[in-house]
Formats: sequence, structure tokens, C-alpha cells
Amino acid sequence: MSGTSFDPAAEAAELRTRLVGMGDRPVKGEAKTHLRVATPNLRRLARSRRDVIGSADSAEAEDLAERLWSGESYDEMHMAVEVLHLRPDLVGRDLILRWADDLDHWGITDSFATVVRSWVAAEPDRRYQVLDTLAADEDVWRRRLGIVSTVLLSRRGRELDRTFALIDSVIDDRRQKIVNAVSWALREMVNAAPDRVATYVEDRADDIPARVRLEVWNKLRTGRKDGKKRPRGTRGEAARARFEVARQAVAERRAAKDRKPPGRRRKQR
Repeated sequence: MSGTSFDPAAEAAELRTRLVGMGDRPVKGEAKTHLRVATPNLRRLARSRRDVIGSADSAEAEDLAERLWSGESYDEMHMAVEVLHLRPDLVGRDLILRWADDLDHWGITDSFATVVRSWVAAEPDRRYQVLDTLAADEDVWRRRLGIVSTVLLSRRGRELDRTFALIDSVIDDRRQKIVNAVSWALREMVNAAPDRVATYVEDRADDIPARVRLEVWNKLRTGRKDGKKRPRGTRGEAARARFEVARQAVAERRAAKDRKPPGRRRKQR
């Protein structure tokens, strides 16, 4: 326990041993090994240590998280993320920006984003700037982290103006990891603001990647990014209702543009 029996080094070593034992045909990744522990099993292991990790003081818990994050496998990094979920008091701007330097794979990037977005969502007025900082970075993984960390806010219909502005700042980046992240961020806004999402992708049709536009409209029409048949029942009805709102918004935007008088031409000298 805290101050007496909790040993961060021993705890990290025990978790590492357990993860190795749970792995399924490990493979070498970019910089570390993928033990390929199934996510449910990894989370179950983290929950089994909830009381121990929760009772550790902040310095001990942070030491554990850092040891796992710097471990030999990506699975240990995922476990470090689970420790932060158990101990959100450890999360802060410095930790986020420091750990972001170690990202080199979409799986761990998106896993870490679940921690970042929860931290930002708690106080978006003070913390959203961290996402702008990450998205402004040229490193593909830091940029992706900034974009996908908007998901929780967008899903709740919060900070949409800031998120649209953040997407605007990366819209010209055609790297696959960024295009995928932009599509995800926009699709997460669909439930809360289908009209705004629809007009956004139409207004920027010349700038936004065609794939993003397709996936967003598929989500609006069917509730799925692949455009497959709408689900039955209330989910299908909700998808149809969102699509009608989106279609009406686009029609009104186009009509407004058609009514706008042409600009005055300058007289030629």
C-alpha cells in the first residue's frame, strides 16, 4: 500500500510478466514489440489492480505509469494508459506533451487519446489549447492525437466551434493518419449537429478529401461510415431524421448563395 507495501518497480515488473504470459504470437513493431494481448484481457488485468494502484500516493502511481510507458512492448504502454484511467489525477499538460513524443503507432495514439480527451472535457475552456498545440505540430502522431482527442467533446455536442477551427487548420494534410482522424472527428459531430457538419463538408468540398466527404455523408444517411443499410428501429429513424436535417441545411445554404447578388465589378481605367 501507499508508503509501505506498494513498490512501483515490482508492480511494473509483475504487470509486464502477466502481459507476456497473455500475449498471442508477439510481433516486432516500429520501436517496440506487440505482445498482442486482447484489449478486454488487458483491461481486466488493470481492473484487478485497481485497489492497489488507487491506494498508491501520486508519486508512486506516476512512477508506475512512467515505467510501463517506457517498457519494451506497446502492450505495456496500453497498460500505462489504463493506469491513467484509474488515476486521472496524474494527467496534466506536461505529461500529455511529454508522452506524445513517444507515439509512433496508431493503436497507442488512439488509446492515449482516450485519456487526453477526458482530461480536456473536464475543463475545455482552460485545456482545449493543448489540442490546438498538438494539431499544429508537423509530427503525424502528435497531430493525430490532437484531432482524435476531440471525440468526446464532439459526441456531447460541446466545443464544436473550436473543433471546426482545429479541423480547418489541418484540412490540407493528406497523410492517411490525418485524413482518417479528420473523418472520425467530423463523424462524431453528426449526432449533435448534423446541419453544421453537412454544411461544413459542402462549403469545403474543394478542400476536404473526397474520402472524408463520402464517409461523413454515409454517416449522415445511414448512421454508418461505410454507407451500408440503415439499422432498423429507433437507430434507423434517428439516422433518417439526421439526414433530413442535414439535407435541408445544405439546400438552404445553396439557396442563400444563389440569392446573393454578384459583387460589383471594378471599372476599368
